[in-house]
Amino acid sequence: MDVTVPTLSGEEGETDRFVLWAGALLHAPHRAVRQQAKTLHSLVYISARSRGSPAYQFGLMNTMYVTHLNGIATPGS
Repeated sequence: MDVTVPTLSGEEGETDRFVLWAGALLHAPHRAVRQQAKTLHSLVYISARSRGSPAYQFGLMNTMYVTHLNGIATPGS
């Protein structure tokens, strides 16, 4: 049996930069997140956090979006 599987370029739409701030790993939503989400609430996505960090202590969680910072909307929200 021959199976043809379409592929996508790995360069388009993947994480090319990130910020580690207060124990939270922030970046634009990667392809898997965009495929599963009905809507993107923001282009600032939390993919990880360090236990015991300020991000952990203030309740930031993996898979959350940052929609506002000091009352100012983040890009894409």
